[in-house]
Amino acid sequence: MRTRTRVVVYGVTSPEEADTCARAGVDGIGLFFNPASKRHVEPATAWDIASLLPPLVSTIGVFENPRSEYFFEVEERCPTDFSQFHGNEDEDMVRQCGPRLIKTVRVESGGQADAHAFAFKWADVDEVDAVLMTLGSGIAGPQAWAWLAELRESLARPLLIGGGLTIDNVAEAVRTVRPWAVAVLGAVSPEGVTSGELLNAFVAGVAAGDRHAGR
Repeated sequence: MRTRTRVVVYGVTSPEEADTCARAGVDGIGLFFNPASKRHVEPATAWDIASLLPPLVSTIGVFENPRSEYFFEVEERCPTDFSQFHGNEDEDMVRQCGPRLIKTVRVESGGQADAHAFAFKWADVDEVDAVLMTLGSGIAGPQAWAWLAELRESLARPLLIGGGLTIDNVAEAVRTVRPWAVAVLGAVSPEGVTSGELLNAFVAGVAAGDRHAGR
């Protein structure tokens, strides 16, 4: 099945940034509900942002090791299209808070075997709709793309990739891995605010990768 790679921009904190994302043609925005994050947004602000999005741009509420009470409180005040657990949440918590949930698996240097095992673990959980493999510092590159491509072929859930993706390498990553979606933050917001120019260049790189992959 041929399909284009989706683009998700994380850490959106204002309606202006959301508008920039929508104009660039992204498929989703990530709203950080982790109070420790510099890009944390309160549920009321997140709801204002989500309310201004055009149709078919999805919202993702990103949590890291939340208490279940906090998760459900946020979801009641700002319902999102998907939730994402970005920490070390246990399986009971994930099942309780699904479905329509994305689970992050971090890939650290020398830890591919563990990341591989976690990816398959979460892909076997019914409440998990997709797995996001996020690459630690210095990992992004041809070897990582090849490994992720092999993972995608055998994973029972859509594969998202993020961490270390840049305007310069995203086309090659997409061409090789053929993920369902790519996630980006720092590469398009070096000054802390999403740049329309950089985001357009990133989206163009994703499209170039799709063309070379025959999508």
